Amino acid sequence: MFKFNRIGLTGLLLIAGVALLLATCAPAAQAPAAAPVPAAAPGAPKAPAPASAPAPAVAPQPLAPAPAAAPAPAAAPAPAKSKAPSGTITVAVNTMGAEDWLLRNGGSTADTVTVNTAYTDSLYGINRKDNDSFDPREGVMDSWKIEINGEDVVTTKVIKRGIPWHNNEGVVTTQDIKFTDAHLLLGGTISNLVPRLAVYNRDLKNVEIVDDVTIRYRSKLQWLYIDYQKTSSFVMPKAFVERVGEDGYRKQPVNTGPFKIVQHVSDTRVVLEAVPNHWRKTPEFEKLVILKVPEGATRLAMLLTGQVAITDIRPGQASLVEQNTKTRVIRMPGSNLNYFLGGMISKYKWEGGPEGKLSNVPSAYDPKIPWVGEDFMAPDKVKVRLAMDHAIDRQAITDQLYLGYARPISEFQGWSYGTRTPGALWYNRWPVRAYDPQKAKQLLAEAGYPNGFSMNAFAADQGNNPVSVEVMLAIVNYWEKNLNIKTKVTIAQYNPTVRQNYLTRTFRDYAFGYTSGSSAAPTLSHTLYCSWCNLAYWEHPITDDLIRQSYGVLDRDKAMAIATKIGDVIYEKLLANGVVEIQQLYGAHKDYVKEWNKNELFGGLVGIEHVVKP
Repeated sequence: MFKFNRIGLTGLLLIAGVALLLATCAPAAQAPAAAPVPAAAPGAPKAPAPASAPAPAVAPQPLAPAPAAAPAPAAAPAPAKSKAPSGTITVAVNTMGAEDWLLRNGGSTADTVTVNTAYTDSLYGINRKDNDSFDPREGVMDSWKIEINGEDVVTTKVIKRGIPWHNNEGVVTTQDIKFTDAHLLLGGTISNLVPRLAVYNRDLKNVEIVDDVTIRYRSKLQWLYIDYQKTSSFVMPKAFVERVGEDGYRKQPVNTGPFKIVQHVSDTRVVLEAVPNHWRKTPEFEKLVILKVPEGATRLAMLLTGQVAITDIRPGQASLVEQNTKTRVIRMPGSNLNYFLGGMISKYKWEGGPEGKLSNVPSAYDPKIPWVGEDFMAPDKVKVRLAMDHAIDRQAITDQLYLGYARPISEFQGWSYGTRTPGALWYNRWPVRAYDPQKAKQLLAEAGYPNGFSMNAFAADQGNNPVSVEVMLAIVNYWEKNLNIKTKVTIAQYNPTVRQNYLTRTFRDYAFGYTSGSSAAPTLSHTLYCSWCNLAYWEHPITDDLIRQSYGVLDRDKAMAIATKIGDVIYEKLLANGVVEIQQLYGAHKDYVKEWNKNELFGGLVGIEHVVKP
């Protein structure tokens, strides 16, 4: 049997062990545990009959055309007149990650996004309907344009006037935008936003502040890609951070969002207050309490008893939520659970991105890893990965762990968003590989491992997928059952324990799972699939070449043709592997929630400012 390590998640193996029975039986729905005594939510009027679950967003077009010339911004955005916020909404999450709100320290990851999207505003506003196109109503940026003169590119961003920082810390200006750029360039940055700084070749000399609302970036066409704008990153307040330092910001973050943070008790809760007449969306609740409650049964009990208004729920808990007359299920599509195999670092030194940078951890290359060898693109190494993929029963995982609230996929992080709708660019392009244990055994034997091998794996609990640990345990169980692959499993927090390995390229012989929100594939290519990315799943000249070909391509059809080639290589060479596309499930208490128009783009409990009270 495979072995386990434990990293700070006491008792989680008791839950996760259910997955070991996956091949023979389905797990039973969890019964709620006795609820703890958190800060009680205040009373609220009785709710009417629950609103219907929001309809899925239509599949977006991954690349938007370059915007027209940027007009001068209008006067300061007039705050929306609305009823004064009142009452408290309490939500429970399974993790808040490292609880480090600095952008460069992963402040935009799935584990921290619940807090970040409440107290910040995105720089680039993304349309809530298609989850892709630019929408100035949703972000600080008012407009932008790109001008090309030969090999020289000038990108001009115009931000809105008068967006206030919390606590009377002034208003957002382009000084703050440039400061945020500089913040991401600091040593030790673990954010995957860094490759997007190619817009100015990662050199602040190429950033010009025109005035308080206009900022200009200069770069070379060869490093420009159109999707660099699309990010959930927020702006850092220059004067405030310089006054209190990064440690001061960690203790008491200040930003521009619809809520402001008033208390942070590490590993326990974050308390926020509504910003009256917020420029984008005034919350209906005066106070937001985000509780960290790792145990899924406890979160469910708190929901059923009205101690929390919203929490994520496991598929096996949905029927209990529906049966309770005071609660209902909110379904959201769009997250993908993927597994990756570590150690795919090329032995070849490769000059990659804008800096001509070599692999930053060349010592991570280990040819002894069964799926790596001298060249992990070689046919025998692809056979190892193909054998491991055919050994996984995705339909059983869908039926038994997600109880049908998912669909099997083979495409990978974010790409399924363009494959699930007839007529979409990648619809059915990368079909799900069959569960075929005999073929898996034959392929592994042909690759030179008839008796299997030993390896490691991370199983990480994530804020946007409460079943992620069980799925990873199920996967390694299939590998042992069908291929005699002995796996030592380490159960860990995703952020920072697992995620740190992206930065250092030290996954080595580990498999690991990751649940991603829906997003357009070209963006991911430029941030996670290249040797010059500060975080990367793999490094190889083939994918580096394809990504470099897409730089400077502003024609949508040509850009998407290259993106499709990248997707084909990833699928055919099994560089990343989808398992299921998940319906994210949330339980809502009718005393506090009439409607919740959550944005599908982000995983986790985001968009709390859009909750409508009864």
